[in-house]
Order: sequence, then structure tokens, then C-alpha cells
Amino acid sequence: MGTQETTRDFTFVSDTVNGFIKAARAKKDAEGQVFNLGTGKEISIGNLAKMIIQISGRDVKIVLDEKRLRPSKSEVSRLLSNNTKAREKLGWQPEVSLEEGIERTIRWIGEHMDLYSPDVYAF
Repeated sequence: MGTQETTRDFTFVSDTVNGFIKAARAKKDAEGQVFNLGTGKEISIGNLAKMIIQISGRDVKIVLDEKRLRPSKSEVSRLLSNNTKAREKLGWQPEVSLEEGIERTIRWIGEHMDLYSPDVYAF
């Protein structure tokens, strides 16, 4: 694992798709507008990894890999969405929590392991 301190705001794919659909249906209210479809909640990459480990029920140790660290000042350290405009103009809001999204993702990957090479680091 690389840097664990950066934070991100994760939106489950079905919530993102729902936001796109609502924007398309809003037509004039959305045309030319920019909408943030984030949850408004951030989590550090380190805490996300711990959450995934806990939800998966696996005994995994987080190991810092120097090769995966990005050069200084090459990465945004904090990404947090403000979805107020999407809520007000589109009637959109996220419905899938981070925990539920992780559970769904773990389940889906488990059902489709033939698509993955878990021992290969793809960068």
C-alpha cells in the first residue's frame, strides 16, 4: 500500500448512475451545469483499508510499499464532495453507504474471481 493519509469521498456506482439519469431528465435545470455526486463524507485510505479488512473478515496486514508512494506534491491529499447543488436541483442523494458498497463489492468480486489475478499488481 502507498500513502494512507490521503482522504477520498467514495460514491457507489449505482448512486453515480442515478445522478447521471436525474441530470439527463432535469434537462434545462441541468444543462451546462456541474454537479458533484459525492457523499459529502471522506475517509483516509488507511482507514478504508482497515474497513475493507474488517468487513471481509480476513486476517490481512497492511504493508507500506515504497514503490507505490507517489512523488511529493503529485497527489491531491484531500477530495471531499459538496453535493448540495445535486440535492437541490436534481433531487439526488446517495443511497448506498460506504460500508454497504464495500460489502456489495466484496460479494461481487467473490462471485467473479475468474476475472481477477489477485497476486498481480496492475499499475
